[in-house]
Amino acid sequence: MNRVTGVTLADGLIVETVYYPYDTLCISSQAGCRIGCPFCASGRKGLVRSLTYEELVKQAETADSARITISGIGEPLDNFVNVKRFIESSERPVSVTTTGGSELLKELLMMLSNGVMISVHSGREETHKKLVPKSRTLDEIFADIDEVWGRMSVRARKRVGFNYLLTEGINDGQEELDAYVSRVAKYPQAVTHLLVMNPVDRSPYKSPSKEKFDGIYDYLRSKGLSVRRSNQWRKEELGGCGTLWLRSQKEKC
Repeated sequence: MNRVTGVTLADGLIVETVYYPYDTLCISSQAGCRIGCPFCASGRKGLVRSLTYEELVKQAETADSARITISGIGEPLDNFVNVKRFIESSERPVSVTTTGGSELLKELLMMLSNGVMISVHSGREETHKKLVPKSRTLDEIFADIDEVWGRMSVRARKRVGFNYLLTEGINDGQEELDAYVSRVAKYPQAVTHLLVMNPVDRSPYKSPSKEKFDGIYDYLRSKGLSVRRSNQWRKEELGGCGTLWLRSQKEKC
């Protein structure tokens, strides 16, 4: 079972870290988030502020895990100075999940890190805008990837992944899937992480049935993509993807 820890900051804000039983600690890069993904609890209050380097370290100290992933609350590229410093100073391998929200994506991809997961969730601009409202366009994101891909080693390319959160009636249709394949097929070493929607209070979004999910998984693989499903810990109601909240000491947790 996941273990969620609320880390209280000096100003009374509380961010959540998650220890996953496969020995990975998920930490946050910001208090709140500006991106506004409608299925995600983390951005419900918008962006309050970025976390300091010391606050990143404080979160990392909540568990003596083998690995760290900066995949919690916030867009890491919006706090890149502190995120970069944390990655470079960490004795543990660090991976990052981002929406690709700025041109700093290129620098992140070229850094020596444990992995970069880019949450695109679609291959069509209209759908991407609906699911990741305040990130950049898909054309901008993939242009950045193209610019650095040829300079990356094969080993580094294998540490790049694309997150595709299956959302019923929005990005699970044939046209959507084919548009996504056309975007990512030219990166054969990269992995597609096919994710399941976790229930979030007051969110109407959900994933399609298991049968449809399995069919989409098989279809993407038939198109030559390397595809992985959500592991069981990413699908838990406690600490699963999209379930982390920004709170304060004034609120009941």
